[in-house]
Order: sequence, then structure tokens, then C-alpha cells
Amino acid sequence: MIPLSYEQPTLAWLVAVQFALYAAGWWLCAAFAREERPATGHWGAAMALCTGAVCAIALRGETRAWLPDVGSDLLLLAAFVALRRGMERFLRLPPADREHLAILLGAGIALAVLGPEAMSDRWRNALLYAAATWVLARAGLMLWRELRSTYEHPVAALLAAVPLLFAVLFVGLLAAQASAVAWPAEAAVVGLAPAIADIAGAAAFNLSLFALLVYRLVCRIREESHQDELTGLANRRRIDCLLPVEWQRLQRGGAEFGLLRVDIDHFGDLNQRHGRSTGDRMLSELAQRLRYTAREIDLVARTGGGEFLVMTPQTCLDGARTAAERLRNAVNAMPFTAGGNPVTLSVSIGVAVAKHSDLDLADVFERAAAALKRAKASGRNRVCLEDA
Repeated sequence: MIPLSYEQPTLAWLVAVQFALYAAGWWLCAAFAREERPATGHWGAAMALCTGAVCAIALRGETRAWLPDVGSDLLLLAAFVALRRGMERFLRLPPADREHLAILLGAGIALAVLGPEAMSDRWRNALLYAAATWVLARAGLMLWRELRSTYEHPVAALLAAVPLLFAVLFVGLLAAQASAVAWPAEAAVVGLAPAIADIAGAAAFNLSLFALLVYRLVCRIREESHQDELTGLANRRRIDCLLPVEWQRLQRGGAEFGLLRVDIDHFGDLNQRHGRSTGDRMLSELAQRLRYTAREIDLVARTGGGEFLVMTPQTCLDGARTAAERLRNAVNAMPFTAGGNPVTLSVSIGVAVAKHSDLDLADVFERAAAALKRAKASGRNRVCLEDA
């Protein structure tokens, strides 16, 4: 919000209603998006503080008073601090509370010393502009630094530009004060100009913050839709997204990759004997063992029941066999108890490698499935390779 005066109090009350609606909207977001409540709660508080600041401005009259002339400035500065602290919480950064407190205490003491007298107007404005410039510039730079690792650079620049543009605006206001040029709202600006400035500024801020929130929620939904609910591994949907990409890379001359079909031996019997809850715990612990044992670049996914798929990029047949044996041995060494009794777990693994001569990704799946079937038929707890 830009600290303007209003020719008509009615305009101020209308702007205050707008800020109050923004505050209600953010607090509604906090009620539904609980994981983002620390951020959206701060942004709602910032809009509520702006509401209070505009209401205080609406009370200005011929007689100087502390609340309209001093309180409005302090409320506005507190709103900017709340906005920045909300950004810190959104980005999962430790809040710079000492800095925030120092700004608010310093500004509060200075405003109290200056008082509401007319001769202090320029000094109060200069103090507010300087403090707001600092808070908003720091917020914009923080956004740019953190978002450029998550967003494409143009998007990060666009979202970080809003607080930075306001910081530049306040620098201009500060320069106008220093050069003894009256701010137009105190000279000749009439009509709707102050209200339009505040409405546009509030819309820019809130839309940019809302874009951040929506982007994060969409990413979270996409991630959860590609994740197995029980084990936390990738699911079939994620496999269907990533494997074609790896296949296209192979067709363009990229490295071969392995597909490992993994199946828990006698999983149905174990599940029936010890109960579903024990079976779920078994799946979860075994999934974590597979993920821990696989390389960081490997994709480990659960495809259903006690079946898993491991994709090993940049792997020849010998490398895929080594990876499969490593996974099998890790499961064999995995401690697991059911009803207080130790249970020995094992897996059978079928291995196939996608080669440059392959014409269809489905053929690679079929070869891996056939190899798994042979591993099951030949006694389980073993690795079988695709037919040469």
C-alpha cells in the first residue's frame, strides 16, 4: 500500500473494505491449506494492518491526533513487516525476527518523538519511506534468491519484481521529500487517484502471493498423484511419465537403461498369515530398503501388491544384474518381525535392458516380466536375466 491521503473519507473506507476482504481471503486460505497456514496467516495479518492504517487515515481532520497521523504510519510499516515475515515462512526460511523487531521498535520510538504535529510531517514520511524501502527491497531480493532455484527465471523475476518495484517507488518518495517536493497527495491530487493507487498496489501484491501459493499447491498435488500412498515410492503414473522420456533419450543415442521387475516371494501367504497391517508394514519397510540401496539416479516404484519396478539409467546388462543382486541381498539382510517372531523376506528379480536395437519399450517390459517369471519358477530369491 502507498501512504496517500484521501480527499474524501468515503474513498478511504472503500479501500479499507478492499483490504479487509483480502485479509478474510488469506485467513480462509489458512483454514483450508493448513501446511501453508504460517505464511497465509501472516499475509492475512498484513492486510488487516493495512485495513487499520486506511481506517486511521480516514479519521484525519483539521486537528492533529496520534492515531490518524502517527498510528497509521506505524500500522502500515507493521503490515510490510508482516508481508515479509509471511514470505520467510512460505519459503521455509528462519524469520529475521531481530531485524523485524528492530525496525518496528526504532520506527515506533522515532514516530513517538516526532509526534503528530504538522511540522513533523516530512520527517515522519521520510522515516516511513526509508523503512518501507528497506523491508520491501530485502523481501524482493529474498524472493529472487530462493525462487530462481524452483521457478524458471522469468517467473521468479516477475514474482520478485512486485516488492522490488514498491521499494523503488518508496525511494522516489524519499527523494521527493529530501528535495522539498511535496508529495502530490499533499498538494493537488484529488478525486480517485489515491484510492486507485492503493487498490492497484494491493492487487499486485496479493496476486503475486496468490500465484506463489497456487504454484506450490499444484506441485504438491502433482507430486502426490505420482506417489504411492503406502510406501512413498513412485507409482505407476510416475513411471508412465518418466520411462517414455528415458526411452526417447535412448532413441536419440543416449545410454542404455535397465528395468528390474521385483516381486516379494510368498507375499500373499505372508499377508494372509500375519494380517494386512503387518503386510502394509512389511511393504513400507521393504520399500525404504530398496530406495536406500538403489542409486540416487535410479527410479524405484511400486507397481501394485508386492511388486516393484526399478529403472537404472546408464546401465548395461552386467550393471543391471549387479544392481539387482545388491537389492536382493539387501532384502535378505533386512530384519523384520511379525507377532514378535522373526520373518525372513526375499525377492525375485527379473532383469532386462533397453538397447538401441529395441523397437518398442513394451518389449523391454515383457522381457523383464519373462525373466521374473523364470526366477519365480526356479526357486525364488534369485535374479534372472532376459534371454540373450
